[in-house]
Amino acid sequence: MGDPTISFVEQERNVKIVDVTVAVEEGPRYYLREIRFRNATAFPPERLRAAFPIETGEVFNTEKIREGIQNLHKLYDSQGYITFTPVPDTAIDDSRRTVDVTLYLDEGKLFSFGPLVLDGPEPHAGAGKALLESWSSLKGKRYSRALLEQWFFENGANLPRGKQILELVEVFPDQKTLFVTVRLSFP
Repeated sequence: MGDPTISFVEQERNVKIVDVTVAVEEGPRYYLREIRFRNATAFPPERLRAAFPIETGEVFNTEKIREGIQNLHKLYDSQGYITFTPVPDTAIDDSRRTVDVTLYLDEGKLFSFGPLVLDGPEPHAGAGKALLESWSSLKGKRYSRALLEQWFFENGANLPRGKQILELVEVFPDQKTLFVTVRLSFP
């Protein structure tokens, strides 16, 4: 990469506008060769691979790998694996200009919905009781953030208005009982 060149374009009031030009020499392109998964037991490799929006042979793209890892988090979370942790490792072959990605998976354990804890003054009389009664439909089911968000949507009439509900929620997984306690703090 060369030194930048700066040229003065114009000045408006107290603002100077300049052009900055930098010569960049592209390096060689690298291509995705393979994505592998280690320690995967909850899902078949084909399902895990489908989470990545990049095909074998495409130009390697770290953003697509990150997106795939986020998709893995969503997939595992949807089935109750809320402590899922993927650790990516890359192997670069300069002679072939390829990249292999291996993901070492710590799937964690399966969690289920446990108790709902309400904290603070309820938004209106009876809201707390209604929320706790409604919670019984989730309690004991396999934990999923999507199910939790759906429950909040369905119970919106008993939640504080004008607040992002996820700002009011804390989730506490208990490694011993494998239940998730959800705490809802009313403002």
